[in-house]
Amino acid sequence: MFIRITLAMLLLLVGLYGNAQNKKPVAHLGSAPLSSGCVVANLPPDMPDTLMHIHPEPEEPGERDPKLFLHKHRLPKPTWNNYFEDQNLGGALNKTNSGDLVVGAQAKYSIYTQGTPPDNTMAISNDGKVVASINVKIGFFDSTGTRLLANERDIATFISDPTISQSELFDPRVIYDPKADRFIYVVMFGSTDLTSKLIIGFSQTKDPMGAWKFYKLPGDFDGSNSWFDYPSIAVTDQELIITGNLFYSPSNNFNQSIVVQVNKADGYSGAAKLNYRLWDGITDASGSNAISLVPAPNGSNAGYGPSVYLISNTPPSSNQLTFYEITNLWNVPSSQLIIKPFNVDLYSTPTTNASQKGTTKKLDIQKNRIRSVYFANGILHYAFITPTNTFGTVSAIAYGRYDIATGANKTIYVGATSFNFAFPAITHFSNLDEKNITLLTYLVSNSTIYPEIRAVSIDENMVPSTSVVVKTGLGFVNYNFSTAERWGDYTGIARKYNSNKPEAWVFGCYGETSNKWGNYIAQITATADERPMIFLTDTFYFSPNPTFRYLNLNVNTIDTASFRLKIYSMSGQVLRDETASIPKGTHVKTYDLQGLSPAEYIIELYKNDVAFKASKIILLGK
Repeated sequence: MFIRITLAMLLLLVGLYGNAQNKKPVAHLGSAPLSSGCVVANLPPDMPDTLMHIHPEPEEPGERDPKLFLHKHRLPKPTWNNYFEDQNLGGALNKTNSGDLVVGAQAKYSIYTQGTPPDNTMAISNDGKVVASINVKIGFFDSTGTRLLANERDIATFISDPTISQSELFDPRVIYDPKADRFIYVVMFGSTDLTSKLIIGFSQTKDPMGAWKFYKLPGDFDGSNSWFDYPSIAVTDQELIITGNLFYSPSNNFNQSIVVQVNKADGYSGAAKLNYRLWDGITDASGSNAISLVPAPNGSNAGYGPSVYLISNTPPSSNQLTFYEITNLWNVPSSQLIIKPFNVDLYSTPTTNASQKGTTKKLDIQKNRIRSVYFANGILHYAFITPTNTFGTVSAIAYGRYDIATGANKTIYVGATSFNFAFPAITHFSNLDEKNITLLTYLVSNSTIYPEIRAVSIDENMVPSTSVVVKTGLGFVNYNFSTAERWGDYTGIARKYNSNKPEAWVFGCYGETSNKWGNYIAQITATADERPMIFLTDTFYFSPNPTFRYLNLNVNTIDTASFRLKIYSMSGQVLRDETASIPKGTHVKTYDLQGLSPAEYIIELYKNDVAFKASKIILLGK
């Protein structure tokens, strides 16, 4: 009897697993009305905030299951060369690259004593305008770190909707769209199925101090009496992509992770309604409902879309990640959501929280969801935390590169013995789009230091540099909220797309003397990367130089080729970018420089996307 019952149970489990594996994502169309607007420069000052804003985090499936934590005892040791110890914190395990990171312009965000965790998020435009937000606050800066508003504003003041109260806002996200030259802001409201809203704001011009329009989407997207939590965002050439987790109300048990494809043109135009497509019923490598899907923003200036890429892991422990592709735009009925698991080294949720200097109070790091992603050159870059055999039970950062075309994957681990590394954020870090170089920023703490912010660069061979301190911790953190203080939940990072050298901005939290979270914005740069020059028997020159308006490219090309001319200001801003096919032989291609002011400019000439000439030209006034 026991054998028959056991067999029946096994068959049932197999059947359930098979059904889960055969589940297909489901798409639904929807729209949300325009709900409010503001002009940032005209926002009124805030009223004093006396409420404590601490957003409890619901549990994800199995994340604190002690049986699953046993995986940590058998974490395999990948190739020794895949481990890199932060030489400025720990020992000197493996040689690092000669990265020359420089911490430049900086801004100290107001020390907000009324809330935790900070949830740092930021974006920077090609004009050097910065939008930075934490839980319940938003600030505006220029590229020197100077505030554009005297003080940060409440998010509720920014949204300017009388139905939205400050006390129920959480999980802000902001992103800059380099194709449209606009900003997008996303924030959550309400933690029940009846109150939950996804609020999306679009800057109406490239100036974030100008007009914004806001839309409210229902948080109970699938009608299952759920609320929406932990959004992540990305933009393609045509769309805004939002992911997040649904939790049942009032139990707060996990439901599923969903994807929302938004027609960003509606928001930029301030249309009466914002059109979108919802994807639900999404599974991961295990066949279970996916958790904490993360969409990949575009790390380069190249086109991105209509396909969009996403990734998730399977907490608390697995040896697989799951890659996702949405194959077309929100309004294309034939679009599919494709799911492709791939193998990695075994990872696990950390079993102990992070120590701090000067206190027994711990910092909560017991989640290992994927925290940061970007896409460039056919590679999906990702980062999360895991304990390792090399660094011990403390959390190290797993940074990986997944080749979308071939399915090849490589992962390295950045950490230090006895130090907890957490809440990583990554972005492309080169002035050359074709180079796969990454900036990784992260938070770190242990019993000998206060919580601080650091950064490393990771070169094309996946070797990290020694770290730089972005902001040193000044004190331990204690809100007296729980046995382990909330930390993170995420760190902000943004590439400055038009910089003529590697440049990214980071925004993270550190321990302040008040024993609260301080928040810090910093610019990080490095020496400009140079393209390898190629030898050609082609002959060419530009004339006339100086010129009043027209510039001729006189070329004798040995084969028919695509020639691209880029014109930069002396500060590195791309002003013109033109491509033309020129047949084999001798030809003159004329460029009209009307619209450019009299000045000196840098021009770059490419043949078949390979740079082989840079020159200075002078445009004269009439």
